[in-house]
Amino acid sequence: MTTFKAAYYDRIGKAEDVLKLGSFELASPQNNEVQIEIVTSAVNPSDVKTRQGNRGPLTVPSLIPHSDGAGIVIACGTAVTQFKPGDRVWMYNAARERSHGTASTLINLPVELVVPLADNTSFEIGACLGIPALTAAASLLSLNCERGDTIMITGGAGAVSMCAIQLAKVLGLKTITTVRSEEKAHIAKQMGADYVINTATENVLDKVKHYTHDQLLNGLVDVDFGGNLDWSIEALKPNSAIATYASMGKTEPALPFYAMMFKQLSLHFIFAYILSTSMRVRAIDLVQNALRENKLNPLIAKIYALDDIIQAHLAVEAGNKVGQVLIRTN
Repeated sequence: MTTFKAAYYDRIGKAEDVLKLGSFELASPQNNEVQIEIVTSAVNPSDVKTRQGNRGPLTVPSLIPHSDGAGIVIACGTAVTQFKPGDRVWMYNAARERSHGTASTLINLPVELVVPLADNTSFEIGACLGIPALTAAASLLSLNCERGDTIMITGGAGAVSMCAIQLAKVLGLKTITTVRSEEKAHIAKQMGADYVINTATENVLDKVKHYTHDQLLNGLVDVDFGGNLDWSIEALKPNSAIATYASMGKTEPALPFYAMMFKQLSLHFIFAYILSTSMRVRAIDLVQNALRENKLNPLIAKIYALDDIIQAHLAVEAGNKVGQVLIRTN
C-alpha cells in the first residue's frame, strides 16, 4: 500500500462546505490497471455540477473528484503491455462511476482510460484534454464533413468550442463561430476561427449567409441546441448534421420535426463519458494527431495548488473564466 494525498467530499454541497483534503492508501495496480503519479488535474463544469448535486445524489461513501488529468506512469498491472514506468500520459473518465478521480497525487486507472502524452505536450495541456477535447473531436467526426466544408461552432470561447475550432483545422474544415463579446471574438480568432459572429450585435443567420455566399453550413457543433433553434435549422444545408453536447438555454426544446425532415438533417447527441469504442478510438486519434502537429493548444485560465481546490471550484462556478482551470497535484 502507498499513501497519497487527495481532495474529496462525502456529501453534496457548496465547495467551501464539503471539499476536504486527506491522506489515503492505494494498493498496487490490478492486472489491467496503470498506476499514475498525477501532475495536473482539470476542473470541468461537470465536476462542479456533480459536487453540487446536479447530476444526482452521491453514490459512493466519498468521492475524489475530477475526470481529467495528466501524469507519469509509476507501475503497471501484469496484463498491461502498452505502458511502462516513466511514460507520460493523459487520462479521462477517471471519476465516471468510480470513487477515485484525478484531484489526487496518485491513482490506479483501467488501461483503456489512459492515453500516451507526447513529449512535446505539457502536463498542463494534457490535463485539458479528456472531456473538452474528446467532446469536440466526437462532435466533429459525427458531422461526417469533407475537407473544405464550412461548419459552425457555437460558443467559440468555451473549452469544447476552442478545441473544436483547432481540431476542425486539422480536418481541413472552414469554421464560423459565435461569441457574445469582442474579447471572446479575439480569443476565437486566436484559436483559428475563419469567421466570428458577435451575437450581441450581429444577426447569426444573415452573417452565415454572407460568409457562405448563401451556400449555408455543412454542419453545426452546438453548445446550446435549444437556445439556437431559432436560426440553426435554417442555417444548415440539406443532408447536413448537428452535433450537440448541451442545451442550457432550453433544456427541453420542442423539436422542429418537419423543418428538420424536409432538409433530411441528422442530429447527434455527444456525451463524452459513454462514446462507443469506435468513436472513442477515432476521437483520441484525432486529438493525438493534432497534438503531434502542435495544432491543439487549449487555453488555460489559472492553475491552483491542490490545497486550493475550493478556490478552483469557485472559479469554475463563477462562469466568467475563459480557458480551463487546473490543479497542480505534484
